[in-house]
This record gives sequence, structure tokens and C-alpha cells, in this order.
Amino acid sequence: MELPLRISAALCLGFAISASAQELEGIQVTSPPCEPFTANVTVFFPFGFGQNCPALTGYTVQPGDVTAFIDLYYDVSGIWMQVGCWSTATVDEELPPGMMMVNLRTHQIMDGDTSAVIADTVLNVCTITGIADGNSSLPAAWVQGDELRWQVPENPGSGKLHIFAYTGQAVRTTDTEAGSCRIDGLAPGCYFARWPNGATLRFFRP
Repeated sequence: MELPLRISAALCLGFAISASAQELEGIQVTSPPCEPFTANVTVFFPFGFGQNCPALTGYTVQPGDVTAFIDLYYDVSGIWMQVGCWSTATVDEELPPGMMMVNLRTHQIMDGDTSAVIADTVLNVCTITGIADGNSSLPAAWVQGDELRWQVPENPGSGKLHIFAYTGQAVRTTDTEAGSCRIDGLAPGCYFARWPNGATLRFFRP
């Protein structure tokens, strides 16, 4: 990769400036859909040079409803040459059952303090419609008009069905024994319906 010309006037005068920002520039997912998540993540820094570039210090995984949040931390403490560099690291993680998406977020650590999210992106890592994990059975379910309908078992028990947008935001909730949930008013796009046992159905709202 050719290094762009990002030399500041301060560097030309012999000064190095403290770190300030970073960009999530490339993600190469190498794992198959719905398998343990593996990806090569490339972050660009407007400071550093060559091998003297902030490296990934570590990452954490926090499961959400259908989205796993992976936070990557880069230590940018100290002073860096103001040229620009790329740092590539591999994330290899077995996600909790039912996770359909990954939200990768990068953070910078400055003198021991962790700042807010610098950059983030959402990836769909499990696009198969049906069972969310190996121990869950998906009921017969279908979209009819402005409703999502499903076959209620003889002994449904208690529990809620949740519908999530592609971003992982919950947009509808209803009792499983209702057998249906209205989806009118939802914006066109892809949604996920999740039953209490973890079974997840992906459907499209035209």
C-alpha cells in the first residue's frame, strides 16, 4: 500500500505532535457465515510512520440482543511523527449464540484513559434465515400483509417475541402466545424476529 503524503508543517520544522484521531479503513472477514468470527481489521492513523504505528492493545466482546459489540483499543499515548501509518490486527472470537451482526468499534487509549468511540461499522455475520443456535427450534412463521405470524404451540408458556432492525435496535415486542405481531410502520429493510428460546427468523419488509 502506497503511503500518502501527509507530512505536516510541524514535522518539517522538526517537531512531532500528539496523537489525535484514527480511521477504520478496512475489514476482511475470513470466517464463513454463522461460524466463529475471524477478521483482519486495518486502522489508519494520521500519525506514526512505518513500523512505528499504534498496535492493537486488546479487544472486548459484549453481546447485545442480536448484535455483538467488539471494542478494539489502540494505545496512542506519547508523541508520534505526523506522517501516517496503517495498523492491521486479527480478531478471532466465538460469538454468543443468536448473534446475527457484529458492531466493530475502535477506541484510543491516551495516557491510560480510554476515549469515546472513534470509528465504528456494523457487519452482518449470520445471514441464514432460521435457527439461531443448535438447541432452538423455529416455529412455522410467515409475513402476511402488515403482520408477522407464527404457529403457536399447544403449550406456549410465557415469553416475549422481539423484532429487531438490521442495526440491532428493538422495534417491536409482543407475547409469543399472540401468534402475530403488526409490522406496519416499519421502514423497508431487513428485520429479525427472535423467540424466547433463541430461535431467530430473518424477514424482509418491502
